[in-house]
Amino acid sequence: MRIFLPRLSQATIVALALGVLSLNPLSAIASIAPSQRAKEKADPPAIQTWELATGGTVEASIVGYSLQNRIITLQNKEGSTAHIAPRDLTALSKLKWLTSPVFITTIRGYQPPKGASLTVASALVSPALGTLLGAFLAFWFSVSMVNGQKMLRRATITFSICVLYVIIIGASAAFMLRGISIGLGDSPVAPMIHSAVLVGSVVALIAIISNRIGGDYGTSGGSGFGIVMVGLGIGLIMATVTLYVLPRTLEQPGLDEWFTDRLLMPLGLA
Repeated sequence: MRIFLPRLSQATIVALALGVLSLNPLSAIASIAPSQRAKEKADPPAIQTWELATGGTVEASIVGYSLQNRIITLQNKEGSTAHIAPRDLTALSKLKWLTSPVFITTIRGYQPPKGASLTVASALVSPALGTLLGAFLAFWFSVSMVNGQKMLRRATITFSICVLYVIIIGASAAFMLRGISIGLGDSPVAPMIHSAVLVGSVVALIAIISNRIGGDYGTSGGSGFGIVMVGLGIGLIMATVTLYVLPRTLEQPGLDEWFTDRLLMPLGLA
């Protein structure tokens, strides 16, 4: 029986090496002098755009979150504050709130209700499997359209290796973002550095995956990039139909409501 292992290209090795070398910058960030860190934390939190589930946006910075009444406190440029519930935000804005320094600081030492972790894990199984299947179908369709190759076995092997790359680069990016959050806290430059890390990770991931797909199918990296772009387009259409069109057509809760009811409420956060 042949065992297929990912062939690490030079681009992949360079990306992994950069992830390891990034430990030094993170260590430097974590070792900022106490006086400098205190000065940064004294600065007002950065203004961000928060999308509301009912439509519209709010330009404000998150300055507080209460575990007692499950209310988020926002502050605009003029200094006025507003209080909203997690349910009022879209799913993407909920993720932004859950990764904010204010939220992370607030839940230190917090113990979720008994059995909440198992409830949330079970709620994530079906979406995770559905997302993986949808991504594979989008990849297979894009390969068929661009290269005209419909071999299911070849597509499965290449897709599995690409998923491995996503996990490795995603974990490296998450580690870097965590180090930046610890080192900079509420500093106004933190969102810019976060964005730079995210953009760099996405660009590196697309380049590595494109080269891998091109090599597996005997074409160029440009052809692989075309397959990735077509696959993203197909995946976007599938996600829009599944998460937006169908729930409204069938009058069922959408992604925003599911995020609150199935994840945040069992954890006691909404």
